[in-house]
Amino acid sequence: MDADHVRLGRIADKLAAARAKPLPPNAFGVEAHGFKLDPPLPLAAVAEFEERHEVALPSGYRLFITEMGAGGTGPGCELLPLDTSCCARRRSEHLAQPSPYLPGPRYLDDWELRYEDPPGPLRNFLRGTLTVAGHGCSLVTKLILTGPARGRLLNLDDEGPLGPYVVEDADFLAWYERWLDEAVAGYDVGWFGERLPLGEPALIAVLAEDPSSRSRATSERTPRTPDRACLSLLPSGP
Repeated sequence: MDADHVRLGRIADKLAAARAKPLPPNAFGVEAHGFKLDPPLPLAAVAEFEERHEVALPSGYRLFITEMGAGGTGPGCELLPLDTSCCARRRSEHLAQPSPYLPGPRYLDDWELRYEDPPGPLRNFLRGTLTVAGHGCSLVTKLILTGPARGRLLNLDDEGPLGPYVVEDADFLAWYERWLDEAVAGYDVGWFGERLPLGEPALIAVLAEDPSSRSRATSERTPRTPDRACLSLLPSGP
């Protein structure tokens, strides 16, 4: 059994255990979905999506939506279904165009001017990325399908000043499992993915020893939680 299937089995066990316990009080969005997933997608539906958009989905994400669930419980409000995660107004080649974003510091200030098409009716905004989770208002997480960071995820406010940040996890399954672990543990997971994916001893070592100011800042960062205005737009129950 390959590593992705091993991780997928572990996620399934953790979800079943989470559903059997009282909902953690601090886990943003959990009250709405209760750790339940939608049915998985048929392989034929995923293959049709890939053919239509001329792109191959990253293997871990493809495995999750075809063997675990096509949407439902996940970071933010919930995982978005594949058939609603790409804007219908975009040209079909949007997802096949490479995303320029790389792991590192958050992109700030002039990121749209430098990396995105100018505004207009044919603009391909955030090309090469698929929205997989919403966190309230315009806060989203996207999966990078093409480009040098293929398979990674990025957070951003796609209608505001908070530019892209490629999160710390190596792929979709690692990102999803870490969210599940932190949600069950009662962590604040309202704006997830920007802390280092390390246990407490390793985080302490980073703070004490790592010469990288970026690593120290990331280990100390508290994920942003959507404000009250955003929370008012979210579903309040299962």
